[in-house]
Amino acid sequence: MHGKMKYAVFLMVISFLSLPLMLRAAETQHDVLRKLEEGAKREGKVVWYGSMNLDEAIPFVKKFEQKYPFIKIDYMRSKGEVNANRVLAETRAGKNQFDLISGKLRALIFLKKMGLLEKYRSLEYKNYPESFRDPEGYWITQYLSTYCIGYNSRLVKPQDVPKSYEGLLDPKWKGKLAMDYYDYDWFTGLMEIMGRDKGLVYMQGLAKQEPIMRSGHTLLSQLLAAGEFSLSTMYLNSVARMKKINAPVDWIRFDFPAPTSLTSISMFDKAPHPFAAKLLYEFILSKEANDFLPTVGRISPRPDVPFPGIPKDFKFYPLSEALLTDVTDKNIKEYDRIFKKGPR
Repeated sequence: MHGKMKYAVFLMVISFLSLPLMLRAAETQHDVLRKLEEGAKREGKVVWYGSMNLDEAIPFVKKFEQKYPFIKIDYMRSKGEVNANRVLAETRAGKNQFDLISGKLRALIFLKKMGLLEKYRSLEYKNYPESFRDPEGYWITQYLSTYCIGYNSRLVKPQDVPKSYEGLLDPKWKGKLAMDYYDYDWFTGLMEIMGRDKGLVYMQGLAKQEPIMRSGHTLLSQLLAAGEFSLSTMYLNSVARMKKINAPVDWIRFDFPAPTSLTSISMFDKAPHPFAAKLLYEFILSKEANDFLPTVGRISPRPDVPFPGIPKDFKFYPLSEALLTDVTDKNIKEYDRIFKKGPR
């Protein structure tokens, strides 16, 4: 038999032998979801403590409930830290009232240390970059909050737009830059990217610009659009949301990785509705749900789901669990000292 023909026959045999394995893998995934559905039907509900804004979460919840009409989502929205404290208080009181929790990774790290989260390796695990998932399976990223510097395009002329972070130190921006009162993740990311010594010098210089401190990135984006100030630290997706309603807001693309906070999701280790919880978990991480994220103004962590306005070569700098664990307390104290003139 000719060499090429032998090789072709060999490939056919290998493909034939591999087919049952492929089918079994597909059947396994199908069986997992089917078993979760069967169990979820008996439970009838799932309780989700989340940090996604209600106007973003409600359409998402409805989409899930349309797909699985036998499950009702009880969604409770608060900041990640508030939800984490609620979980701790409920657990200490012997109450197991929630199934899933999502919020900034910092909050989930706290619950993980307290032993309150369950390992769960999603069927979608392989579709997420390593930097957006816990290797042990305790958490996986739901969406990204990427920091940028936004500006009011009516107040800042094109030729005056800063070309770098150092440009924010120009005296003409004194008293015209706004920051969030709790921009700890932004601060942590820049300190790592710049290097701690250089980063501290930079932040001290930025503090001399007398930034306007406000609480809440949504509020910052609204005030920026209203012309209350010229520049602001903000989330990239907030800029996209403001541009969608024709607000005079744009963002500066620096040749610099963008600090990116991970809003992640975890399972409670004593979930009262474990089947429904896992089914919702799988849905949240699915391509179907991630394709929906940009429509509510959220950036997906999946490489196969682009976000309008973000170039393919854009550099994210994810704030990892190791980074947040190592320097969180130190950076919070430094941020408060530099920008708040002492601990709040």
